[in-house]
Amino acid sequence: MDFEQLNNTIKNYLDNDKTNSAIMLTGEWGSGKSYYIRNELLPYIEKDGDKKCIVVSLYGISDIAEINKNIYLELRAKMLSKKSEKISSGKLIAKTIVKGVTSFFGVDLSVSEKDLNNLYSSVDLTGKLIVLEDVERSSIDIKEILGYVNSLVEQDGVKVLLVANEQEIYKYEEIVEEKDGKKNIKKVFSSDTLEYLKIKEKTINDTIYFMGNYIETIENIMRNFSNKYFDLMIADKNILGYSNIADEIRYAIMTIEVNSYNFRSFIFGCQKVVDLLNGIDFDLDIDFVRALFLGVIIFAFKHKKNVFLCWEDDKSITSTTLGSYKYPLYKIAYDYVVFQQKDKKLLEASNRNFIEQRDALLKKNAVSEVLNVIYNYYELNEEDVVSAVISTCDFLEKDDIPYSEYLKLSNYLISLKYVVECYDLVDKCKNFMIQNIRKASMQNKIKLLHNSGIELHTEDEQKEFAEFEKELKDIADSDNRQWQDYNYTVEEFDEFYGKISKREDRFLSDRAFMQKIDVDKLLQLIPLLETSQISKLRSVFLGRYGYANINEFFMLEKPYLEQLKQGLEELLKQGAFEDKIKANQIKWFISNLENFILKLNK
Repeated sequence: MDFEQLNNTIKNYLDNDKTNSAIMLTGEWGSGKSYYIRNELLPYIEKDGDKKCIVVSLYGISDIAEINKNIYLELRAKMLSKKSEKISSGKLIAKTIVKGVTSFFGVDLSVSEKDLNNLYSSVDLTGKLIVLEDVERSSIDIKEILGYVNSLVEQDGVKVLLVANEQEIYKYEEIVEEKDGKKNIKKVFSSDTLEYLKIKEKTINDTIYFMGNYIETIENIMRNFSNKYFDLMIADKNILGYSNIADEIRYAIMTIEVNSYNFRSFIFGCQKVVDLLNGIDFDLDIDFVRALFLGVIIFAFKHKKNVFLCWEDDKSITSTTLGSYKYPLYKIAYDYVVFQQKDKKLLEASNRNFIEQRDALLKKNAVSEVLNVIYNYYELNEEDVVSAVISTCDFLEKDDIPYSEYLKLSNYLISLKYVVECYDLVDKCKNFMIQNIRKASMQNKIKLLHNSGIELHTEDEQKEFAEFEKELKDIADSDNRQWQDYNYTVEEFDEFYGKISKREDRFLSDRAFMQKIDVDKLLQLIPLLETSQISKLRSVFLGRYGYANINEFFMLEKPYLEQLKQGLEELLKQGAFEDKIKANQIKWFISNLENFILKLNK
């Protein structure tokens, strides 16, 4: 039953039960019984003002007199907290408790009637529920406790709720049974347990099995800490597949094979995280705080198993051993929980590292989703496919798609572009692939493989893919070191020109020439060159693009040639060339570039 049903059941017992017996609430250690009593039941019982809930823990208590004392003190505290409370003439007097208190304090019962009445008047249990917690953790024999409770409920008519983990009260004996020559060991209740059950039947009318509402309990515990990050976590009702933070915590606990939700461990973890975050003068990413929090909670549960866990790798900022694979424990959290050490710089670095990893993962997932659409375009609608091509273009521009996907991707793009007629988009994607491979191959050797793809049915499709595949592989396999080391300085220009002249064949066949040139840096260099050097630079371009059929080979270089032409025109306009002969060389260069672009437009 949920908390509302449980509250109603216990309230009905308090108001209407005439059996002169107690009730018991039983559940596993750490399942939230105490939290429920103090945060759910007590406010519910006392909300109207005419009822009181007296909660006493029997943990470590060794005699009945001490129970009486604690009940008396709790009751007096309730009365003092509300001085306006009036004692009706028809009050219920708990003689059992009075006798116990007088014995504990050494009060002589032969005192005057007036004094005795004054003591009685302070122990009015009318409309009050006595809750005895941690029954199984008392040093008093359980049968003696039940005898005491029986006196309260039978003789005084007091309403008592016992809270326990009854499984811890049960004791077992092993008996050996023989059948057909085979021995079988069987566990049965011990004689003490059987006697307990006999007395219990007389004293306790109902046993309620506590099934904690973990979602409600977890959220209430977190709210009690009044922490802004906790409030944000509670408010988030869609956490990567989880309905709420409590659901995610349940999953996290399940991953470490904990058999119960120990709320004491959970509260401990909450307190440590809140203390760690107090005094931090910078904002933390809420997803990072959630990861930090869950790692600490798992660590707290592991500690509950009485296992001292040490940090193994000082170079790592997280530990999956102390946390879990999905929810690792952060070093900053470990240092605080174990040693009370707080390192703000490490916390900030951990937050930053988390954001970087999170964003990289989100990007990877987004790329995978888009590629999945491209690779299954023939089963989807046109709108979704075109949208995926646009996204692919964006990812390629940012160089976010792995190079290992390029040949397969281009194969599918060439196939679908004739179907949905997105020619410009696909060509744009191809240009970005060329550009990215060029840049990457300057640093590392790129190996392009085409292990799978879609069948291309037309001759145009097959030809386009074959040429593009060769284009990419030529760029990836070319000797890129000749361009990589050039720093675009006047001093290195002649060496740069010499390399091109000496390797004319490779230069002419290299379809990635312009893609390897940093046009912006070249435009900064040209005004600094001598007239003769500008003439040499022109000769390089004339040697490469002076053929009539360059549109068959160098179409992908057109944007770079246009950029260079526009840049030179702007330099002329700005008066960057004071020497008239040098300026004339630039005019010839611009004219050459116009001619190249015209050929490419055919």
